[in-house]
This record gives sequence, C-alpha cells and structure tokens, in this order.
Amino acid sequence: MSLRSINGTYNVSQGTILPGFTKTPKLFGLDQSWMAPGMSFILGQQDPNFLHKAGANGWVTHNKYLTTPFSQNQTKDFSLRANLEPSMNFKIQLDARKTSNASFTELYKDTTGTGTFADLSPSRSGSYKISFISVGTSFKNNNALNSDVFAQFIKNTNIISQRFKAYTGAARDQQSQDVLIPAFIAAYSGRSQMR
Repeated sequence: MSLRSINGTYNVSQGTILPGFTKTPKLFGLDQSWMAPGMSFILGQQDPNFLHKAGANGWVTHNKYLTTPFSQNQTKDFSLRANLEPSMNFKIQLDARKTSNASFTELYKDTTGTGTFADLSPSRSGSYKISFISVGTSFKNNNALNSDVFAQFIKNTNIISQRFKAYTGAARDQQSQDVLIPAFIAAYSGRSQMR
C-alpha cells in the first residue's frame, strides 16, 4: 500500500458571555480605564471565575430582574484524513473524527439590589462524538427481524449497569447515557464490554 497523504486538524473554540456587563468597550475591547474586562480576557483566557471577578469589581449590573445566564462554552474538534493508493485504479480514503462540546451556565445576579451577588441554577452539559470502525460487525446477522449486534447491545446495557453497581453501590438506569454509550460502542465495534 502506498500512503499518498495524511492531514490532521485540531481546533479549540471557547467563549464567555456575561450578561449585565456595565462597562463600555473602547480600544481593543477594553473600557476607557483599560481595566475592564482585563487583558487576560481580551487575549482569550476563559477563566471560570471571571463572573465573580466582574461582580467584585463592579462591572455587573445590580438590576435584580436580570434573567439571562452567564455562560461559557468550549468545543474541541480533531480530524485526521489519510489517502491510500494500493494500485493505480484503487484509492482508499480513511477519516477519523472526534468532537467534544462542553457548556456551563448559571444565573449570576444581585438578587436584592444591594450589591450581594448570588450564583443561581448552575448547569453543566456537553456532547461527545467519535468515529470508529464497525466493519467487524457489519456482516453479522442483521436481517429485518433479528440482529445479533443489537441483541448484544441490549445485553451490554445490563452488564454495564451492574458494573456501576459494583463500583458505586447503585446500578445506573439502563437508559442513561453513561450505560448506553459504552454498551453501543462495545456491541457495534465488536469489542468486549468488560474493558
């Protein structure tokens, strides 16, 4: 086989939104005093304590009716592509991808209008996508009425749920993502669910 090319990319995107920010941006996004929101923020630092710093420095409104939450988001994207040419008339392209997203939101406001800020309703969420090779299970019994791979997936959910019970003392619901994702990957990649 002849490797013709291989390319990879890795991107990280991050962002912060602070509703109720009272300073007016001027040159380079800094306010007139060159203090708010700070050089580290302008240069891209995503400090999870930025909202507390902003509240302590008086950069956030004291309006107790503020309802838009503070949020921080991060996306990591990795991709790899290889082009193989075993013969003049036969070309193969292999792609691998991995993407993860993370998001944090919380309502940060002065609930009384007296300068005392509160952290309300914090929430963290995310998603995770990967590509994997499922050739090993593609040609198993997968007719319209019965699928050996799907049957293995159902068995795996029970095994992984019980594995959580062994480690934590409480079994996870078989419909939870902590159970479904590894059960699916184990069944459709042909790997053992005990790894």
